[in-house]
Amino acid sequence: MKNGKKFFDYDAVDHYTIDVKREEIEDLYNRQNQSVTDRLRWNIIVSEMPENSMGTDSLNLLAQIGYSKKAIHESKFEEIDKIFAEKPQEGMMASSCIPVFRDILIFKRNEAITGVAKICFECRRYHIRGTQADVINFGSDKDFLQLGKILREAYNAKV
Repeated sequence: MKNGKKFFDYDAVDHYTIDVKREEIEDLYNRQNQSVTDRLRWNIIVSEMPENSMGTDSLNLLAQIGYSKKAIHESKFEEIDKIFAEKPQEGMMASSCIPVFRDILIFKRNEAITGVAKICFECRRYHIRGTQADVINFGSDKDFLQLGKILREAYNAKV
């Protein structure tokens, strides 16, 4: 299988992750109109927000609502490029769950954000912003398995 155009131009990738249970999401749904923080948490964790590219202020908000950050080592960029690239449909899985975006990848070039990928590994849904590439077949050819492996390795690496 030959991949096409890469999704992102970058020289750094940060992985933001949050440990949140389904019960917490249900509770957050009931509270989403009670405070600005709860509404923001709901919008980032469950909805496709942000519609536009994120700015550095948004990154500060991720930490405020409970996401932790880990830089992905550049030795993994070639593997990431294979995952985040145009490709033919292959081995796609449909999903009907409500996504919980526990994982967000921020792609940067010279410290400026060039792309954002929000991932729900549970239901294999994604929300990708900041690319002109065709993202429709993201998730085929074991993309989620490969990406999960890269992220686990990043968290198990000695710094």
